[in-house]
Amino acid sequence: MKKYLIGFCFGIFVSISSVSYASDIIQVIKSSVIINLNGKDLNFLGSGYEILNYEGNNYVPIRFIAEKMDIPIAYNSEKNKIILGSKEPIGLKNLLKSELKDIEYINIVYGDGIKIRIDNIDDIQKILTKVEQITLNISKNQELKYGYLYTMYLVTKEKEIPYSSNLQINEIVFEPTPVTDELDAIIMGFKPKK
Repeated sequence: MKKYLIGFCFGIFVSISSVSYASDIIQVIKSSVIINLNGKDLNFLGSGYEILNYEGNNYVPIRFIAEKMDIPIAYNSEKNKIILGSKEPIGLKNLLKSELKDIEYINIVYGDGIKIRIDNIDDIQKILTKVEQITLNISKNQELKYGYLYTMYLVTKEKEIPYSSNLQINEIVFEPTPVTDELDAIIMGFKPKK
């Protein structure tokens, strides 16, 4: 009798685990729907992409549509995140979520560990003027970079606003520009000589 009871319990366990495993599997079919974007039919043939239909809804690869609409798209594999960006450059002030007012001093930590504090008003203004000129575009390569020339902290009474030379802001990687290069040169100019 014990053998039957053990066998019955084992059977129930296997059945339940099979049902929970199967709940993650869905069945879809290829769709032959035609997508028209701004008056032009999109051709999926030879693109390596497929339109899928699941329960009466068509699913289209977001990369294909983003590319056809000329919207920057990137994938951050470490965060498992798809990033759709604006074609318009984004002001660094907006990315830092700050008007950059009431900066009392700036702390800089260089990549080799050297730390300095800038509290001279003219030097602070020189840095802030350059920061305000920076606009950035999202990089197509969203692989996070390790290492940096420096990380700068703009310090107010209420908070520290971080900015790193590797241009990773809010877990998004941005493209360097001539103005970011100019800011890098200014910040590296403050580094003490050995």
